[in-house]
Amino acid sequence: MWMATGDINFFYDISPGRMLKAKVHYVQGYHELPGPVVYYAKRGTEDTREKLFFGQVRYTSHHPRSSYQIVGKYQYTNDLYEDSAAHTVSRYLCNEYDQHEGYLSTSMVWRATERLSASAAADAALGTLHSNLKRNSEVQRATGLATLSLRYRDSRLTAKGQLLATLVGEDASSDGRMTYRRLSPYAGISWRPHKALPLRVRYFYKSTYRVPNFNEMYYFVMPLDTLRPEHANQHNIGITLTPHTFNNHDSTFCFSYSSTIDAYHNSINDKIIAVPRQNMFIWSTLNLGLVKVTGLDFKGIMEWKWGLHGNKAEDAGEDELVGLSLTATYSYQKALDRTDPDDAKRYNNQIPYTPRHSGGVALCLSTPWVSFSYNYMQVGERYSMHQNSIESRLEPYADHSIVLDHSFHLKAFDLKVQGQVLNLLDKQYEIVRSYPMMGRNYRIKLTISF
Repeated sequence: MWMATGDINFFYDISPGRMLKAKVHYVQGYHELPGPVVYYAKRGTEDTREKLFFGQVRYTSHHPRSSYQIVGKYQYTNDLYEDSAAHTVSRYLCNEYDQHEGYLSTSMVWRATERLSASAAADAALGTLHSNLKRNSEVQRATGLATLSLRYRDSRLTAKGQLLATLVGEDASSDGRMTYRRLSPYAGISWRPHKALPLRVRYFYKSTYRVPNFNEMYYFVMPLDTLRPEHANQHNIGITLTPHTFNNHDSTFCFSYSSTIDAYHNSINDKIIAVPRQNMFIWSTLNLGLVKVTGLDFKGIMEWKWGLHGNKAEDAGEDELVGLSLTATYSYQKALDRTDPDDAKRYNNQIPYTPRHSGGVALCLSTPWVSFSYNYMQVGERYSMHQNSIESRLEPYADHSIVLDHSFHLKAFDLKVQGQVLNLLDKQYEIVRSYPMMGRNYRIKLTISF
């Protein structure tokens, strides 16, 4: 496998408060897909080729009481899937997909008072899909989004209300014309109980509406039923411990910490999920009539900084600073299929490939000479099928990795060299059933910045 990536970024200050930014991005790659590990099976003979290009221009303007921006973007993607397991017309398979999308967005914020502001945004997109499949080889989609929001903010209270309107019109060569429309509200509040406490309590309610994308609806070999849009009602309550810093007497050392914890409950109608089907390129995408999700997310960050040669840690530059950070995350997600109470094999079961417990730790040390990071990730048991049985259970797994990088500041450009060791303990585990991940492997990454 190989992959080539290129980025070009432009920045132009037109005048104070007005800026023009442009970006061009290109990716091209080739990947050999591994075959499933089963008895008497030959090695994988499938491969994919991908191309992605996008260009984007953003204009922003800031004024004392208002600001606005305009964004224009064009994106092209090409995906080619080939299965050459047998050199016969009956078994040879080659699917190719071309996608074009033009996107235009404009938004404006108006500050009525020091505490009260309003904003409005409108997005329009036109996308096309061309493929060599017999069904739905030509698809066009026009999307319109419009939002209105109102926000109040003072030193202790932030409240926001928003209304999103979605309108999507699609014309598929085989399925005909389809129209999707929805109004989605949002309401949220954040409160600081006491000025002296670096603590905020948050709550929000959000209604979301998602129309399946081209990849989910039209990337297939055999015809699939038309997917329905996903609609969710989300409730979230959380606590944020805002960043707080401690300094020693001469400020050559400082310590800071922050953390967030969120509990949520989501009720999702026609949830869109994707599970592996016959290979790693073509997955089965389907709707689950009703999914209830209850979860808890935690993230904690601690940072230490030392200024070298007696320099103050807060003011020292990159060449005069040593830093150490520790990040810990944990997620609990109980996602149950509540579609059909009469289906005893699936009702109230955890949905496929969704672990209830997951988390990790990241330790990063940065110095003027080299940066080092260690990452640990733990994922609990999952199930590969809708029925949570012993046969479909996937074992928990843990992954360790280390990264070393160093930057060279040369006259014409900056060069960053990064070395990675992934799956450090050389453990065998499966993210997708029958497709074990690689053992210990190594990567070298070079980044050139002009």
